[in-house]
Amino acid sequence: MMKHFFLFFALILATTTIFSETVDEYLNIGERYFSEGRFHEARTAVESAIRLNPNYARAYFHLGVICYHLNDGILALDYLSRAIDLDNSLAEAYAWRAVIYEETMNDHAKALRDHDMAVYLEPGNDRHLINRAYFLYTVLEDFTQALTGYNRAIEINPLNYENFQQRGVCYAYQGLYEQALNDFNEAINLNSKDVKNFTSRGATLFRMERHEEAMEDFDTAVRLDSNNFLGYFDRGFANILLGRYNEAVLDFTEVIRINPRYRNAYFNRSVAYKYLASLSTNNQVQALHYLQKAAEDEATVAMLDRQN
Repeated sequence: MMKHFFLFFALILATTTIFSETVDEYLNIGERYFSEGRFHEARTAVESAIRLNPNYARAYFHLGVICYHLNDGILALDYLSRAIDLDNSLAEAYAWRAVIYEETMNDHAKALRDHDMAVYLEPGNDRHLINRAYFLYTVLEDFTQALTGYNRAIEINPLNYENFQQRGVCYAYQGLYEQALNDFNEAINLNSKDVKNFTSRGATLFRMERHEEAMEDFDTAVRLDSNNFLGYFDRGFANILLGRYNEAVLDFTEVIRINPRYRNAYFNRSVAYKYLASLSTNNQVQALHYLQKAAEDEATVAMLDRQN
């Protein structure tokens, strides 16, 4: 009898282990699909994990994040809330739900509450601190508390270039360009391959009227990643301000090649064309050509605005 009991107990343990491994395997598959940008396949895999274990909090968390990336904020909110109901220690779930409360529900009070909870649960996680800081200054315009959060994040992880990068943006947002420049310099020291480090520093240098240094940073951004439109766009905008309209047209054309639905590129290219037309008073045919190009870009802007 005792032998049969132990055999039965061993069978239960083995079945539970296989069951657990199967659930985790589905979750791992979902995470892999997610990392590859295959959100629909990721959703199917994670839903399979939930069918096997309807009380798996992390699965609901991942499903919520996936639904957010599938532009279904309401369903994402439901899944993240379910994850928190099952395990109220999931700091990541609070952090993501804060984003959805802000972007989808426009509920700033609940967003701040969830950011606060994420920081409370994992006070040593610099990511939660900078997410909260970004929300504080971009949405609530509380720069003092935002900078306190960034400072704490840098204390926790002084080797994370994004902490300096984001604090630099916060400084620049306030017009504190020297402080911003120092942070962007530090971010570049930590990671000289990140495009945003150079576009951010370039924009700051440009506002400080250090134009040639700014253009060097925009050029570097383009060299680092020729398929990242940020470098081309910022350089194009700077070229307009410097009166280099042909160069601006080329830069905005590259932006459109990379991202054909980026309406600001069409708008700014139309501005550059109009400046070129105004400079072509001695060549009426050329002036009309530029004006026609500007009109075509303005029509595209109107179309994209209607679709959005």
